[in-house]
Amino acid sequence: MNQFSNKKLIVLLISVILFVAMIAVSVNQKNDIPIIQQIGNEVSAYAGRIFSKPTNASTDLFESVNNLLDTYEENKHLKEMVHKKEFMEIYSLLSSMISLKRPHEFAIVELALHYESFELNDALKAVKHSCQGDQMDATLHALEIFQHHYADRKEKEKIQLIRKENDIYYFHPKLIKVLEDSESKMFIEDILHYGLLRYQIEFGRKDYGYPFLNIYTEYSQREVGLMTNYRNTLSSFRGSTLTNKKNGDHFFLFIDLHKEEEIEKSINYKDKFISRSQFQWESPNSTKSTSIRGEDLTLNVKKEKTIHLFVRKYKEVNKVTQRYTYIGTADSISFQNEKPIEIQYQLHQKMPLEMYEEFEPEKITF
Repeated sequence: MNQFSNKKLIVLLISVILFVAMIAVSVNQKNDIPIIQQIGNEVSAYAGRIFSKPTNASTDLFESVNNLLDTYEENKHLKEMVHKKEFMEIYSLLSSMISLKRPHEFAIVELALHYESFELNDALKAVKHSCQGDQMDATLHALEIFQHHYADRKEKEKIQLIRKENDIYYFHPKLIKVLEDSESKMFIEDILHYGLLRYQIEFGRKDYGYPFLNIYTEYSQREVGLMTNYRNTLSSFRGSTLTNKKNGDHFFLFIDLHKEEEIEKSINYKDKFISRSQFQWESPNSTKSTSIRGEDLTLNVKKEKTIHLFVRKYKEVNKVTQRYTYIGTADSISFQNEKPIEIQYQLHQKMPLEMYEEFEPEKITF
């Protein structure tokens, strides 16, 4: 293994350690030590623990943790990296986007490794490397995301990576400046390649159409908004009815199977699996079957509406908000009652037995 390859491996290692350390620090912050110093200290200790015992495959390359740290002057280089404010701002933003549910954003940012500006066609070509099919609308949406078109107040505090002027897209000067430093560029390049590789392993290059959803994948509501090219504040997406020019109207239903103990009786909906291919859902308690929305939900086939179902067992586990599992599209096969309406949905794809058992459905018969 030549010297260049050794260096690339070390950069990859440190990049991963940086990523892991950032997550650890964000979860368990200490009040008396600055966050950047925490990252440096924790990364040093973490690297030492990982490489305290050499492996047979890497004996010639890493005889011990000391050899690894010596390569970068006793880890000073790593601490210098986390003290670079502009680098960490870019690196933190990209880290927060992993794991990808679509490749468009990272494919576009990869252009910055070679160009300071680009046109829409360049972005489309970059996305095509990672995803098949017509990606025009999703690519435009990704570009709009980078320009903070749909960002909330907190998201607008982060760097706006791209701006548009006269049909030309320009990367933020901070990103260009960071990439001028060869070491910083290597770290940014590594996280981009890692994100796209991880996406390819999980999803491949398949075009999932509209919305860009993969069945049995876990999504937050914001991520579903992203997959639908939602053109409003993404953090406010709660299952809005969306109209797509090619695919018509879509309803997105987000369901908690286990309700909180103190929940009011009026909103303690009886949502449950009936079987691996049937799900019972109750509408909001203000919905009548004769209303426009009620008819869309109960007569969705006749009304040409597409119903998408997302379920999770619990809203939170150990104070961590849980994602929803996308169980696919469904059609109403029967309904009863009013305000709320109890609707039986037939799933288009039968749920795998192992996943079905995990959700602990109740068995009922009508």
